[in-house]
Amino acid sequence: MNSETDTPAPIRTLVIDDHPAIVKLVRIYAGRSGLGDFDVRGALCLDDMEAIFANDTFDLVLLDGYLSVDVNFRHALERLEDVFDGPVVMLSGMIPHGFGSDPKDARICATILKDELATPVFVNTLRDVLQATGSIRSVA
Repeated sequence: MNSETDTPAPIRTLVIDDHPAIVKLVRIYAGRSGLGDFDVRGALCLDDMEAIFANDTFDLVLLDGYLSVDVNFRHALERLEDVFDGPVVMLSGMIPHGFGSDPKDARICATILKDELATPVFVNTLRDVLQATGSIRSVA
């Protein structure tokens, strides 16, 4: 809560995706979700992510399953583990081959396909994750 206005603080969300348009789309669809105000930032690569976390905190991370041909999602999770202990949702064009076969994958609390951004699946998944992790007190 913001003590001056008694309004809930925005849900601070970092989108880690090598396509800047995805950050804009998440900002639009999260804003329209009815779940509250979202403050959405973007990191195009893992170095950007680490620089952002050096100066900021977040409630939620949306992580692309394919950041580049050189970076698989498990490597991204390892680097993310050093700077963030909150909920991580995989937001990807397709779920990477072998996802769920390694214990490290348990760090991902939900998956959303990018094609689902404009659908109730996106909103419902965000709601479920935010409520389950206590990242926000209540959502519609």
